[in-house]
Amino acid sequence: MQKTRGGIVDILLELDITNDLKQMIEINPDIKESSNNDIKEKIDILKILGLNNKQIKHVIITNPLYFNRSTEDIKSLITRLNELGMNDFNIIFDTNPYLLNNDAFEIDDYIEENKKLGKTIDEIIDEFESNFYMI
Repeated sequence: MQKTRGGIVDILLELDITNDLKQMIEINPDIKESSNNDIKEKIDILKILGLNNKQIKHVIITNPLYFNRSTEDIKSLITRLNELGMNDFNIIFDTNPYLLNNDAFEIDDYIEENKKLGKTIDEIIDEFESNFYMI
């Protein structure tokens, strides 16, 4: 655990996450190897998307695997969701932190599967926004 001191611990202290750090490391041991910059960058993405500290805390405690994602993949996912008209990311990701583990192509695959079932894009987006666990 000493390896995390000066790295993730300092950043997560701001979010009052230190009590949950052990559980997060159990779920994602790679967190111990993450750099300050990488952790900060992932948290900053959530801040830019409008998540408050309470929402960010919920997202990263619930889904510590988020820190394993590449920044490019996260940005690509967000871009794709935005292209589909979704922009309440603070609600979307607070409601389903695991959505951040998906790639943009998985969103497209989900949409294509539902189109084959006869659903319109608007119906698919409405379902998606009301039930984030569908993917």
